[in-house]
Amino acid sequence: MADQTSRSHNQEAPLPRAGGLDVHTEELHIETTLVPGTLYIARRVDEVPHEQPLTRRIEHAHVEHVAPHEPDSGKIETLPDGSLSIPVLEEHIVVTKELRVRERIIVRKAVITEHTQITDTIRRERVELEVVEADDGKRPRRDLFPETRRRDGT
Repeated sequence: MADQTSRSHNQEAPLPRAGGLDVHTEELHIETTLVPGTLYIARRVDEVPHEQPLTRRIEHAHVEHVAPHEPDSGKIETLPDGSLSIPVLEEHIVVTKELRVRERIIVRKAVITEHTQITDTIRRERVELEVVEADDGKRPRRDLFPETRRRDGT
């Protein structure tokens, strides 16, 4: 009988319901599934007007006609300042024919730097993605590089 007493103390007796509250428990079940679809990738080229100052060098030839120095070799010479001295030859009729230097042409180089404004169109590429799912059609396009969109939104 000692065993029956110890068993009755270990078993819980149901509490009497005297207008108490029912307790409900909610459970969360999370499930994921893969939906097959199609991904479309398109490359777009935006043309953006671009203006930028440009510095360029221009070389001009200054030509000077001078009398020859006697005796003149009749050959093309480079002067100490880097200019070229080119002989202009002519024939003189004498008892014999001889070749003389009539004049020299001095060619000097002058470099001019000027500032110019250029205007041209710069092309920039961007990528657009379009996802098409199997069950409900198309998702809207998403631009990967929104900073490349033109001001008019296209």
